[in-house]
Amino acid sequence: MMHHLVRRHAAGAAIAAAILGCSAVVVPAPHHAQSRGSIAGRVVATDSTPVVGAIISVDGTRVGTQTGADGRFRLRGIDAGVHTVHARRAGLIPASHEVDVRPGATAQLSFTLRDEARALEEVTIIGSRSDLVETRDRMARVPGAVALVTPLEIRSTRQANIKDVLSFTPGVYVQPRFGAADESQLSIRGSGLRNNFHARGVNLLVNGMPYRNADGFTDFESLEMLTTQAIEVYKGANALRYGGSTLGGAINFDTKTGDTAPVLSLFGQGGSFGFRKLQVASGDVFGNFDYYASYARTSLDNYRAWSDQQRDRVNLHAGQRLSDRLDARAFYFYAHVNEHLPGALTRSEFDADPRQAVAANVSDRWGREYDLHHVGVQLRAQLSPHQRLDISPYAQYRDIDHPIYEVIAQVSR
Repeated sequence: MMHHLVRRHAAGAAIAAAILGCSAVVVPAPHHAQSRGSIAGRVVATDSTPVVGAIISVDGTRVGTQTGADGRFRLRGIDAGVHTVHARRAGLIPASHEVDVRPGATAQLSFTLRDEARALEEVTIIGSRSDLVETRDRMARVPGAVALVTPLEIRSTRQANIKDVLSFTPGVYVQPRFGAADESQLSIRGSGLRNNFHARGVNLLVNGMPYRNADGFTDFESLEMLTTQAIEVYKGANALRYGGSTLGGAINFDTKTGDTAPVLSLFGQGGSFGFRKLQVASGDVFGNFDYYASYARTSLDNYRAWSDQQRDRVNLHAGQRLSDRLDARAFYFYAHVNEHLPGALTRSEFDADPRQAVAANVSDRWGREYDLHHVGVQLRAQLSPHQRLDISPYAQYRDIDHPIYEVIAQVSR
């Protein structure tokens, strides 16, 4: 199945223009606002008293609000169609309802939240749809600033790099150095802006396991957005659960599993300057066992000479539910990255030929090539209705060959 860049809204047209390397001014159609409606309602407790400060959110959107002193809420600018609306408040059991939003109309909803503690009799399978719901509920209880990028939000982007999927997350800044490349400047609330490349001050994790070098530097080239199911963003001190070096925040990439992936998926994408992205993937569930496998290649010729890039990525996951209270998962991802570095031009060189590379960079073969292997095991045990134990050992190996003004050759474990 080929995915095509089809967008009905102005935001989609702007993304398509960026991929094709062209400039465009998009004027929304006058009828666009008329294709949206509103949702209004009230949240009460079991004794019919209003629930104040309940968080109201809509699946697949970033639209949200909180209930007022009378427990009432209103959401505006909702696309017409059927949506799932969630109501949450700390100490209460969340509730969800489907609602059909009509253009120019206001749909009415009412929620009743119970105040009894929710007990987990069985373990939530790692990477399952119920795991995502549990993550959403847990993040809704965090008193500080957090964000959850849902699968629908990820799939609606180009998915070429982390800038694509995090561009609309408040407080997060991502700027690639070479267009569609993954080598980016990453910052949450200004932390790490002093670094022109790689990332420091922000912890990156994959399935809750650290993804970084021992010195805190992080590369992005091994992360494949097509295999990412959801992204958790913890801003500032809200990331302290992931260690003492995370005052800049943390980003956790939850990957797909057999429970959330189709049996067979083919993905193809292309754009200007030789941009190509291909993926073949498969996932399925057999009783208590599930698997997910993906191979993806991203390549880019780029605008300048000696600036071509290629990434080959493999993701393998396998999970086994050992009992109602015990779940185990093993995962492995591999990346081979090869890119050339054209160097910086002077003003006169740029005016003469903006596409040229620095001659010394070509003759000395400036570039960056590395192989990364990352393997991990996760064990989740439900000890009691309110106690869970997670154990996640992992290992990472990277071999990098980086000829620049001097040759940097590193092997890190």
